[in-house]
Amino acid sequence: MNWLRSITGTNSGSPSGRFALPKKTMLERAQDLAPILRWLPQYQVGQDLKFDIVAGITVAMMLIPQEV
Repeated sequence: MNWLRSITGTNSGSPSGRFALPKKTMLERAQDLAPILRWLPQYQVGQDLKFDIVAGITVAMMLIPQEV
């Protein structure tokens, strides 16, 4: 019956016919809305920034000629 609950969103075993969603903290809700809040604290400028710059240049080299 788990597949039925995942499709319909109901659980026939509960009195109300619905299952409860897990409670989230304000931080978890903010991280859902802005994922940068999840990974930014672990971002290491010395190691990660150079790879991000290379990735940005690579994307720019691919997109700019297509726009001209």
